[in-house]
Amino acid sequence: MSAYHHLLAAVVEHLQHQREQGQRYVTVDAAKLAALSRPIATSGATPVAADGTGPAAAAACANLAELRAQALACTQCPNLAAARKQVVLGVGNESAD
Repeated sequence: MSAYHHLLAAVVEHLQHQREQGQRYVTVDAAKLAALSRPIATSGATPVAADGTGPAAAAACANLAELRAQALACTQCPNLAAARKQVVLGVGNESAD
C-alpha cells in the first residue's frame, strides 16, 4: 500500500471511529486553520513547468482510479449505493496541479 493510500485509510478509519462514538462534525482550531491557509514558503528555486506526464502523473491517475473504485464499491449508505449509477470525483485534468 502506498503512503497516500495508507494515510487515506487512516483518515477514513479515524472519521468512522469518531462517527461510531456519536460525533457528527469535525471541530477545527481557528489557529490551525489559519496556519494551513497560508502559502508554503519555497526554497527560492525557480519553478519549472511540468508537462503532466511521467511517474508522478501516472501515480496521480492511479490514485484517482483506486479512489474511484473504492467509492464505487462503498455500501455504507445502502439507499444511495442501490441508486448509484456512477461516481464523479471531479472534472478536468487528472494531472493538474
